[in-house]
Amino acid sequence: MKKILFALLLLPFLASAQNPGDRAWITNPGKIARSYTFTEDDDKDMKKNKVKKEEIPLIKMMSQPAKWPRSLQAAKGFNDNHEQIKKYVCYYVYTLPTNKAIVKVPASENEEMPELLRPKSDIYFLIDANAIVFEEPELDKK
Repeated sequence: MKKILFALLLLPFLASAQNPGDRAWITNPGKIARSYTFTEDDDKDMKKNKVKKEEIPLIKMMSQPAKWPRSLQAAKGFNDNHEQIKKYVCYYVYTLPTNKAIVKVPASENEEMPELLRPKSDIYFLIDANAIVFEEPELDKK
């Protein structure tokens, strides 16, 4: 009986844990890193924590602004499009020890975005972990 009660108490915490592949919503695009230098420790940490080996070089390459949609490459365009960035369909990959979460923005799931914001291939954002959520936020009433 005690084991069942313990399991029932633990269930809400397990259900809210973030797992690779979980849908994520960006709440504060200003917290996306426009430059990030991956360290050897980052590499080791990602490998140790089961980020897919073949995905690590993609994360490093496709998280660079030069690989993002044209409207996001320059700082001004990026800053002008914060509300649109919140509309991206993205998925949690991993959180680095620096508290930067990696989210994947699949091109195939963002085809409805305006043309200059539409990724041509999957891209990644590194964002402060507290600037994403795992339940859809209410839309701003503007």
